[in-house]
Amino acid sequence: MKKLLFTPGPVMMSKKVLKIGSTQPMYFRNGEFSKIMFECKKLILKLLNAPNGSDVVFIGGSGTLGMEATLINIIEKNQKASIINGGGFGERFAKICKQKSINFSEIKLRLDENINFDTIDKNCKALFTNAHETTIGRAYDLKSIGEFCKKNKMLFCVDAISAFMADEIDMTKQQIDAIIISSNKGLALPPGLCIIILSKNYIENLIPCDSFYMDFKNYLNDIKRGQTPFTPPICIIYQLLERLREIDKKGILYFNKKASNLAKYFRNHIKDLPLKLYSKFPSNAMSAVEITNQESAFEFVKKFEKLYNVTLTPSGGNLKEKLIRVGHLGNLSKKDMKFLIECLNEYFKGKK
Repeated sequence: MKKLLFTPGPVMMSKKVLKIGSTQPMYFRNGEFSKIMFECKKLILKLLNAPNGSDVVFIGGSGTLGMEATLINIIEKNQKASIINGGGFGERFAKICKQKSINFSEIKLRLDENINFDTIDKNCKALFTNAHETTIGRAYDLKSIGEFCKKNKMLFCVDAISAFMADEIDMTKQQIDAIIISSNKGLALPPGLCIIILSKNYIENLIPCDSFYMDFKNYLNDIKRGQTPFTPPICIIYQLLERLREIDKKGILYFNKKASNLAKYFRNHIKDLPLKLYSKFPSNAMSAVEITNQESAFEFVKKFEKLYNVTLTPSGGNLKEKLIRVGHLGNLSKKDMKFLIECLNEYFKGKK
């Protein structure tokens, strides 16, 4: 029996994409590879409804690298960032600022607390938020945050790493200036590629970057010829092109709806189990659920995987023992979700 991943990332990949990943990487400093990069860029801009003048940075690394790079390319020492911090990944933006000595203010949110825009420092150059705070499974209202940023002439930068391909992410409609996505979430590719989509407004506000590897100006200059400053994860780029063509053919709304349907199915079928949805504002990407029978979430996940060959994940930090997270992204079907529900019923009703 194959192992099933119901994790926020990495996620289940299709056989076709897996096969592409096993191919020999070709030499990439040539026109053939540049054509692939140009097509990937065109499709990404289209899928995110990026405004005119937007561009794309393809950089080898994790989503966290993208978060750091998006901060250090736009906030100078005498400027300030505003951060919405509702959990571990909002906190990550704050930790990056502390590490890099970037001046920042943060809005710390309790579970399901609404954002009080009156408390946000309006003297900041840019506001940074997660589209989906993955530690607690909460999705934010990007449209209202985007409207606030435009009104107050702040750049709006969004970590959409776990929300892309599950929730609506629209740069024009939500007035977003920078979006960070990574290969191993909704795109259902291996980890290793970070993609940052930048508006013309963000690009015009770039600052001299003190990082050799993460300087966006170099990436934006090289993408003009379909290249990157440094060796990219070549096989992931091959896989990316295949996935983007598939998404473009079916439309991104098809995949958002698929994730939504899987999320609804899961949530509707755990109501008689000792599992409770944690946030009132859940993302389609995953369900963070609290175990209500006093069992350790961390120990449950380990035991459940051994019994059923199904991988779930606990949350982190002080929620490690309390929450499990069930992903709805990637190459999962309703049949897979039904199997998960059957396993959960069997486990909690004491048959194993």
